[in-house]
Amino acid sequence: MMHSVAIRRRLAFEYRLCLAVAALLLPAAPAVAAERITVRLHSGRSFTAAVDERSGPERLWLRFDRPGSMLLRPIAWTEVAGAIRGDQVLDADELLRGLDQLSSKRVPPKPKSTTPDRGAEPVELNGVPQPAAGSSPSAEVTAYRPEPPPLVRSLVVDAWVANWDAGVEMDGVVVQVVALDDFGQSLAVDGTMEVNLLGDEYASWIGRDYGHLGRWARPVVVEDFGPEGALYKFEFQAVHPDFETGVSPFALAHVRLTVPGQGTFDAATGMLRLRPYNGVRERLELFEGSRYFHIERTGRGRRHRGAN
Repeated sequence: MMHSVAIRRRLAFEYRLCLAVAALLLPAAPAVAAERITVRLHSGRSFTAAVDERSGPERLWLRFDRPGSMLLRPIAWTEVAGAIRGDQVLDADELLRGLDQLSSKRVPPKPKSTTPDRGAEPVELNGVPQPAAGSSPSAEVTAYRPEPPPLVRSLVVDAWVANWDAGVEMDGVVVQVVALDDFGQSLAVDGTMEVNLLGDEYASWIGRDYGHLGRWARPVVVEDFGPEGALYKFEFQAVHPDFETGVSPFALAHVRLTVPGQGTFDAATGMLRLRPYNGVRERLELFEGSRYFHIERTGRGRRHRGAN
């Protein structure tokens, strides 16, 4: 009995030893490429990429894998309209629930290096292959280096007047800022923005008497930006075009964005209409000196009949 137990133990040991040797000799399974999906945004744009492991309830991270590099793009879930995965059409909620199955991690390609001299063993330092002892000092070593992040190259801006309180008049200017890289893709940046509102008076000579109708400065942060840039509100200052009616209704907004480490970028809007045209208000202003009826409430109070 004791002899048979010893034989079974020896056979079991030899079996496990064979499995271990086979595991060492068999080639490693090739890395499986990350699954790619097509994500559609409410803006109409779409991106085909892998879902990165950084994705979570706050934002979706898309990863564009390229030979020797990768590019990450964060997208707020409010911007996501849906996605296409193979033959499946997913809405934003279904995509969010399926993140565990879709998320993947970037696997850098295996660095290439020349074969070291016979008998020398290759070594690594902080994950980067180094020339082995005894190898030629001129041996080339190619390590994985991700591409540097895209930089701002230009600025696109737009502006319009808007009302954001309980009064009937316009309250200020909304400025849209889009920072673009070399390929015209929108970037999210940190920096400082200056806005100058430039206009003139009705009676001024052409090319003269143009002045500042408003001047603002504020910080901008990455979180302000979406795929279509960032929006900022600037309240009218001393000159309010709805009440200072001697000011021309046409103006221009000049924007200067300073991004630390990248530079300063200028852009200007096309024609900005400070007082949207309304024939009734134009006649009311002509005959009574005010653009508002006595029943209308503005930030300067109600206007009474006969008041200028």
